[in-house]
Amino acid sequence: MSSSQRYPGSREEDAWLNDEQLDQCAPAETEPFQSPVPTRMISNGEYMPHPQTKQQQHVEFRIKELADTAAKKLGVSRRQFLEGTGGLAASFIAINEAFGKPFFKVSPVEMYEPAAFAEHALRPTCSSSTTRRISCGQARTVLKD
Repeated sequence: MSSSQRYPGSREEDAWLNDEQLDQCAPAETEPFQSPVPTRMISNGEYMPHPQTKQQQHVEFRIKELADTAAKKLGVSRRQFLEGTGGLAASFIAINEAFGKPFFKVSPVEMYEPAAFAEHALRPTCSSSTTRRISCGQARTVLKD
């Protein structure tokens, strides 16, 4: 925002960043690549985001690469592929590769077969506070060290 005015109800009014810092930020929706998982830090208006790391760049590159290959094989656009369970599987594979360890239990077949993806999804056990934190049927198994 180039002027010093902060309009009531605007994101600028409720920000901790000054106008110069806000001018350097953009909403996450304006990113050129809309990944199923974030590949860079964004700001909520309270702090300046860190630049994208080499590992995050690698994750983004691999997601695009895996999505292009799978989308062609499935006969859909990359965008359509990334909107489905295959896009999440590709993202989890890319994260595992970039960080050198299996954070997510995922196999390449899950990019092509929604049933294979569903096999590793957490089953909703809808009890107490768990349901508020986990979107039923979409959470993944995370492997611990």
